[in-house]
Amino acid sequence: MVVNTVEELKRNYTKKELEQVEAARRLYTMMGRPSRDDFFKMLNSGKILNNPITTEDYKRAEVIYGTDLGVVKGKTTRKRPESVQVELS
Repeated sequence: MVVNTVEELKRNYTKKELEQVEAARRLYTMMGRPSRDDFFKMLNSGKILNNPITTEDYKRAEVIYGTDLGVVKGKTTRKRPESVQVELS
């Protein structure tokens, strides 16, 4: 089984690319963790002023760090448990 650590994955990128990755993660969090498609639309359409971040920067962040944990926890809904039947005798 091959396990890649964050440090090993970071070695594949330059210092400038890593700075852009960190900036992309901060921007994504500040935007309220929108869906990936919505975030890419915002970046590509120019809706965020004075933004040096590109979609490639965020894709690199996903490769290095994986899916943002806030997205996984925040968008997972609780399922209603089944009711328990109690028999009185």
